[in-house]
Amino acid sequence: MVNVSPVEVCGETYNVVHASAVKQKELVMLLMLLTTGVSASTDKEIDTALLLGILVSLGDDMIKLNRVESIVLNKVVKQGTETPISIDDFKNNMGAYFTLIAEAIKVNIQDFFVLVDKLKKDNNKIQSQMMPD
Repeated sequence: MVNVSPVEVCGETYNVVHASAVKQKELVMLLMLLTTGVSASTDKEIDTALLLGILVSLGDDMIKLNRVESIVLNKVVKQGTETPISIDDFKNNMGAYFTLIAEAIKVNIQDFFVLVDKLKKDNNKIQSQMMPD
């Protein structure tokens, strides 16, 4: 069964096909260290803006960035079309392209982000209880 989730980016709607569980696991492993590290440094929950920052930090590891793209953008189509999108569809609009990648990451591993955010909150609560008044 194929799961598809619509995401809106810069006024356009794209249908993101969920990756297989094996690919979602790979995605978690590719992004886990950066995601948990960046998340720990802020009170914010993991969101699109935080994921954009993580994607930018992958810029020095093009192999990893390309792998993330290939997992999350596989078979993504603009709503109302049947042709999968390509990077060429975003010429002069890289902000929208990277936002789509971030949204597609969320579609695929949002449950992992919820877990990371919960663990961070639990850890912060424990630390605040251990601090002397």
